[in-house]
Amino acid sequence: MTFQKLYSGLRRKNHKNYALLMLCDFISVLLITSYAVVICSPTILNMLPEGGDSRKQLYMIFALAVIGCAAFTLYAAGLFFRFKSREMGTFLALGAPKSLLRKALYQELALISVLSCAAGAVCGVPLALGIWQLFRIVLIDTADMVFHISANAFLYSAAFSAFVILALFVMAAQFIRRTNIIDIVNEQRKSEPVRCIPRWCGWAGILLSVFGGVAGYFAPNVSIRTFHYYPGAWIYMFYLPLLAGIYMILLHTVVNGWRGGKGYYKNIITHSMMKFQGRQTVNNMLVMTLLLAGAYFASFYTPTMMMSQILATNALHFDNLLHWQADQDAPTREEIFAMAAEEGVEITDYREAECVLLGGDGELTIEEGRSWHAEYREVLDGRLFFSASAFRQLTGEAPELAPGEACTFKNFDGSEPQYGDDYGLTLVTNTITGERLPVEVTCDLQYTEFGSQALILNDADYARLAAGLPDTYKERWAGFNVANVDGSYRFSRRLYDEFLSRMGPETYHSKSWNLVAKEAREKEDGEYYIEQWEGDSFSFEKRHSVSFRLDAKYKPLSRIMERADKLQMMAVFVTVFLYIAVVCYLSVILIGYTRCKSIALNNRQVYEDLRRLGADRGYLFHSVRGQVSKVYLIPAAVGTSAIYALYSMILFSNDGRLASGEIAALLACAAILAALSAVLWACYRYTLKSVCKTLDI
Repeated sequence: MTFQKLYSGLRRKNHKNYALLMLCDFISVLLITSYAVVICSPTILNMLPEGGDSRKQLYMIFALAVIGCAAFTLYAAGLFFRFKSREMGTFLALGAPKSLLRKALYQELALISVLSCAAGAVCGVPLALGIWQLFRIVLIDTADMVFHISANAFLYSAAFSAFVILALFVMAAQFIRRTNIIDIVNEQRKSEPVRCIPRWCGWAGILLSVFGGVAGYFAPNVSIRTFHYYPGAWIYMFYLPLLAGIYMILLHTVVNGWRGGKGYYKNIITHSMMKFQGRQTVNNMLVMTLLLAGAYFASFYTPTMMMSQILATNALHFDNLLHWQADQDAPTREEIFAMAAEEGVEITDYREAECVLLGGDGELTIEEGRSWHAEYREVLDGRLFFSASAFRQLTGEAPELAPGEACTFKNFDGSEPQYGDDYGLTLVTNTITGERLPVEVTCDLQYTEFGSQALILNDADYARLAAGLPDTYKERWAGFNVANVDGSYRFSRRLYDEFLSRMGPETYHSKSWNLVAKEAREKEDGEYYIEQWEGDSFSFEKRHSVSFRLDAKYKPLSRIMERADKLQMMAVFVTVFLYIAVVCYLSVILIGYTRCKSIALNNRQVYEDLRRLGADRGYLFHSVRGQVSKVYLIPAAVGTSAIYALYSMILFSNDGRLASGEIAALLACAAILAALSAVLWACYRYTLKSVCKTLDI
């Protein structure tokens, strides 16, 4: 009998310990790989603007997943070495040299880690593709949904796999370096209790969580606006108090509990069993809390986006709205009516009006590395201006404006315009003739259609500033309603294609582009940055793509098309966030089930002793339920409340209030939380039943 045969025999006997380590490493790498495949896919990156909120949300949830999976992996490794300690101590007691044990341990760790990480990395790709294709079948399938894989995803997977392997070998080196044989032999029998902590730890954790959430969210804005400095990724360290606070809450729950008096003593057995395995329990609960927070945050994206779009569409003042440069050959009123008649649609209340593009003043942001400063420009950007009479002709209403006064617009919910705030406007310039007019914005109208594009002047000021402008600086607007909106989709779709086919290629730009800004920036900087990032995203061939439908400057606006095609337009956004939510949620369920089964196996002897002491099945079931419920329900309560509060704060901080669309989104998010909580409750009940079966209760 050689050492290798003895070592192999012990490995076969304890194969469950090896399988648990491999499973944990496999799950962690699988999750990170599948997530990386999604966030690095050109399909996703082409849809999510760089530096935008959607991409930041993706990376934030990815960071939560990395932290959670790293903690989960370290816990699994520590558990493996605890089980491994007895056999290693026995070999040391029998005189085996450490060099021999180190070699054998390193060999099997290399095999375990490489195989599990490689399997996770390989399986992560089909998992991502499988879930993505399932969403395409169940939800919606468009040309934008064709999934592409980037090689950059495997860099994330390789980096995390390297962390897992390195962590295993570092912990193995520390493990084999021990010299006290008795401690090594008894390591497996040791519990992982946590020391007594004061009862104020729980409330301190709540306060620390609130502080961390607020500080982490507002720190970048404070740095940019107050200190004129664009921070790096280090700024997100302000979120660390949030993690520390959550850990303190979980720790207090396991060690002290939130019940006092008779309730505490009634559950003394359950509480003590949880306490004496406190470290590993809290670690698992922390991982589950982080992954739940990530899953919920990802699931909030869809209802928030959809509710906002639904309310915005319902608030439109026209069933169809067109606008174009005056030098373009757009469909005439007669052609539009003829097209509607061919499609069996009755047009009502057709109106047209003209506006002009003038220069507006403002402060230009000058970046110097990570720092920035603002410089005033008399002509910063171009703004569309209606005369009061023209706007009344188009919409039926207009404010009474004195000379030098202007009126701007708010969105459907009363919030500020999405692209910039026109209240800072003080000077309007005709960039062709040089005519100028100091203005003061004195009022606003609630029109979603014009919220980010136009202002209103009185007729005399408008006539003075518009004189001498060529047609390239003028726009025509046409709005009309139809008798039966629900039956007008074919007509609106035909008008959409016909209108865009008549526009020249020089008009295919994003909403941010305008001729005045282009001339100002090219004169000062030599280039117009808007055209740099637009690329070929705006062309007639791509008129039905998501980016075009969302951001094209002269796309027709149709109420029925916005309603019918909204899910199709946002399919990529919806799918990627649903994918993240599903993967994170499945990981929570798997980790919770694994941890509860471990509790059952570790405490089997304790329950046998309680049975011999006279405990009936009801008491034993009560004890098991108390432990399993804490593993599932406490992370659910903490993760749910924390992420809902954080999300509410984010929506509130956008403009210092909760608009109607945001309130509707929060109600929809609450409904999602209720549904997902019901799923988690069902998993908890299944796990409880499985644990009771294992313990014969």
